[in-house]
Amino acid sequence: MKFFLDFIRSRVITLVCIIIAAVIFAVVLSLYNLPSEPVLYALLLSLAAVTAIGAVTFIKAYRKHNILTRLAIFLRDNRECRQSSESGVGR
Repeated sequence: MKFFLDFIRSRVITLVCIIIAAVIFAVVLSLYNLPSEPVLYALLLSLAAVTAIGAVTFIKAYRKHNILTRLAIFLRDNRECRQSSESGVGR
């Protein structure tokens, strides 16, 4: 959950830009008195596409995070093992 919140925080500017664009789009269309059904349909399709792209991006980032976490643990354990074997050799 912490990784997900960090992921969202790192993309706040992108999310704000999408929301601003949607609001501008809605205001312009309402000023021209266009029917709302096609607009809502387009909005839902766009939202589905953005959600799918975001999910794929999140999965890639999470996999990379897991790999780097396991590597860091391995390197730490390896370093500790080497230090303990070096201290035992001099006795």
